[in-house]
Amino acid sequence: MRRRNGFTLFELLTVVVIIGVVSMFAFPRMQEAWNRSSLRGARNKLVAIYASSRAAAIETNRTVWVHFRSDTVWVTATPRLATTGSGTKDTIGVVQALDASYGVALVSSADSLQIDPRGLGVNGGSTTFNITKDEYADTLVVSGFGRIVR
Repeated sequence: MRRRNGFTLFELLTVVVIIGVVSMFAFPRMQEAWNRSSLRGARNKLVAIYASSRAAAIETNRTVWVHFRSDTVWVTATPRLATTGSGTKDTIGVVQALDASYGVALVSSADSLQIDPRGLGVNGGSTTFNITKDEYADTLVVSGFGRIVR
């Protein structure tokens, strides 16, 4: 009797079909987890930017603004401490592009948040941030005094 080495074509095709069926069920769940993770990461990044802005306002005893335009967030402070450059404001940190980093869209009810040198918000009313990715969404609210509410 002849000895067989390896697998038959039928056995290989059966394994490929089983892997395909399992991945059909697993891929949507992985995509959902990826989207939720991106939303959570973008929300945490916004919270971190706001917290560091409050700390910068208190530390330097200056008024700080957190600006939002499209999917970009940046922080400025006044009066200007830097002796080089032009303008009346210092940019603190780097400009954050949330779309490039997390693939999310950011819509805010205000174009900027102002923080006084005591670390309190000055805007008066609350500001709402809607963060979306595909069909998933998350909301972040900053109260008029600067408290972050989810």
